[in-house]
Amino acid sequence: DLTVTQVTGTTPEGQFTIPIPLNVEKDSRYAKVVYSYNLPGFGDIEKEEFFEIRTRLIPYEEYVLMVDDEEMTFDAFNLAETEARMVIEGYTRQRFSRWTGTTLVTSDPNRIYLPQYLSELSGINEYGAHDFALETQDYTLEPGGMVIGRTSPLKNAPTAKKFSVSGKWGYISVPDNIKKAAYELTRDFSSSIINKI
Repeated sequence: DLTVTQVTGTTPEGQFTIPIPLNVEKDSRYAKVVYSYNLPGFGDIEKEEFFEIRTRLIPYEEYVLMVDDEEMTFDAFNLAETEARMVIEGYTRQRFSRWTGTTLVTSDPNRIYLPQYLSELSGINEYGAHDFALETQDYTLEPGGMVIGRTSPLKNAPTAKKFSVSGKWGYISVPDNIKKAAYELTRDFSSSIINKI
């Protein structure tokens, strides 16, 4: 159970926040939040929502210390950091969230090009009408984390096959150069956002 805090209004129609501890979302790509409450005259109500968990490129507390701006509100930071993150993710074609799971990839069977940085390969299957697991030792995750190479390349291999790749995706922590870019862009976006507020 999570703690619900009312942030606006004094009636049930106000706005509420529900802080989610980091250990709850660790290594998950998506979160399901179930709201259950009693509404007089209607009885017990239950509602589900699904969210994609995204890692901030720079945390609010760290950003405020770096810019030395105690007047920077969380709402202004939230808008600016979100814009900065979208620009950086679009430019790099990468998301910097960390999650454990499986994704589908269509690629050359000798060199499987990944859509996101993979830090640890735990399994690989050839995907199709009859899924079958491939020997992980036949594949090597290359140092950049973006390609899985076959240790003994197949001759006359088809140009593309579909694979399901399992492992730990994303970065343990946001790379320094990405964090620096996020700081610069967040600062630029926040000044324009504050001027509009």
